[in-house]
Amino acid sequence: MRADRVPQFQMLESCYAILNERYKKPQACFSALLQWIAHKLRISGTHDYPTPTLTLDMEARLNSTFDIAVLKQEPWDWLGELAVKLNLFDYVPHRSTLDEVMDYVQHNIPRSISRTTVVFDPSAGTGRLFFGIMRAGIECIMAGVEPSPKAYRILVVNKHIYNMPAFVVRAELKEPFASPIWKEANLYNPLFNFGN
Repeated sequence: MRADRVPQFQMLESCYAILNERYKKPQACFSALLQWIAHKLRISGTHDYPTPTLTLDMEARLNSTFDIAVLKQEPWDWLGELAVKLNLFDYVPHRSTLDEVMDYVQHNIPRSISRTTVVFDPSAGTGRLFFGIMRAGIECIMAGVEPSPKAYRILVVNKHIYNMPAFVVRAELKEPFASPIWKEANLYNPLFNFGN
């Protein structure tokens, strides 16, 4: 599936184009889009960024273009896909495709796991593993940590848009890859069972 051909992506791209009239730099414009969506949906956890300053005309066009129901029709990291298209890779540290995520879930997370099993992602990125688990219909406890504030913002917005049953926190790591045990810490079994 090509992301740029699906209605969810096209809608977000249209919203980005409206905001781009005021915010010319891709990073500033994408940040404004994230914050506008967070403000519109009353999402907390991204309040450390200001709500974008818009004209009434821009606000009206955004409101007529953005439709949460369109995003919910096909749950995926569409905001992350837009960031990748804009070459804003610091927003999407893990750029796995939907097919790659589904393949990983199919081979590593059994469909028969207990609802009390915790799937923990120590570097959750924008939540792509969680999307794969949800799309596979696996019911479990999902938890994740993300050190990048930019990826974490997308993760929080995705979590709220799609009612993602995941517990997520942002880690306060200044240099997440500087630790000599970082590689070993990420060679993990994502399943932790806390009872039946």
